[in-house]
Amino acid sequence: MKRLLAMLLSVAMVLGLCACGSAQPKETEATQAATVSAPVVQDDSGNSIGGYKIGFFYLPESDGLSAQYHRALDFCAELTNCEMEYYDMMNWSAEDLSTAVETLIANGCQGIIMITGNSPALFQYMNEKGVYYTGMTRSYTDEVALVVDGSEYNCGWLDENSGMNVDMGYGVTAALAEKGCKNIAYVAGAPGNQMRDDRVLGIEKAAEEFGMNIVTSYRGSDFASGAADILATHGAELDGMVGSINGDVCIAAINSAGYADTIKYAQIDAPSAEETESYFRTGHIDAVTAGNNVFIVQSYMQLFNALSGADRLFNEGNRVYPMIPNFIVSDEEGWQSTVKYTAGDVPALTPDEILALNSLYTPDTTVEQKEALVEKYCSSEYWNLDSIVARVKDYLGEN
Repeated sequence: MKRLLAMLLSVAMVLGLCACGSAQPKETEATQAATVSAPVVQDDSGNSIGGYKIGFFYLPESDGLSAQYHRALDFCAELTNCEMEYYDMMNWSAEDLSTAVETLIANGCQGIIMITGNSPALFQYMNEKGVYYTGMTRSYTDEVALVVDGSEYNCGWLDENSGMNVDMGYGVTAALAEKGCKNIAYVAGAPGNQMRDDRVLGIEKAAEEFGMNIVTSYRGSDFASGAADILATHGAELDGMVGSINGDVCIAAINSAGYADTIKYAQIDAPSAEETESYFRTGHIDAVTAGNNVFIVQSYMQLFNALSGADRLFNEGNRVYPMIPNFIVSDEEGWQSTVKYTAGDVPALTPDEILALNSLYTPDTTVEQKEALVEKYCSSEYWNLDSIVARVKDYLGEN
């Protein structure tokens, strides 16, 4: 964990990838992979960079998005000679979050990547244990700031407040408008959480701009009952529905109520890769957000930079840094490409693009140049499906 002052010897570059998991389309010759081999970087004493254990807590890997996180993090860990330690969350209470962090630290993690958790005591605990952490701006409250601002162990916050969640709600709703929907309903999490509220804001913004009537909505935690109640009361009036949920309970409710042929459906956070492909094929889903997993690579590299003593990015003031956004997929072919090139063996960013963010691997670039590179990664011109496919195909030798 100590800062490594030093210089480097970069030898081998990436040879390929390692196929694993089942959350991608059937393999062809183009999807077969080799093994990722990270450049060897040493300090002035000849010690290799890496060897850190990094923790991550989220839903079990059976969840589609969690599986994508695991694949991306495993890729990054292998690339940088580190080890991932996972903790499966079954509930999200303050006590459960504390248990997750304490368990990961007890298991030897020197850094923790967080999706959620805003208890000041949690961050104070990591400060006291000398464990580095990175999170999302949903966790960066005024109370947390009192504990983390200025801390050596605070590796920064991914800026989801830049409008990402609004754009997700807007994008899937706009996709329904493009498919001719005029009367819609939505199912979303309970109000009071910024992520959930921003997604609803995006849904409502798109509905207004495209002249769509929001007939009714449900906000709570029982998505299955909420969707069923909407359909029982208003199903005959609807031609579209949006779900800001995980899983496929809305799809099941639409089918059960007999509206599969009359109600188009779009969802933020797609079901599992294989299920979503099947739903596109059968017409049970019409649009989903995609690429939601890749920001985890940014979190990993920000944490790895701190652990390895490399330059940290966007480390001034409150340490917020840009977040790679998602994009919208509205057909089976687009979804297949998304799974293969963002959630497959390469997490949409190639090894060169990932390692370019660490000054020990790229000593000839300045912090400002690296920050500009992150902003480039986050731009719509760079971060869209066509661009991603072209870059990853080139890395895989498919072009």
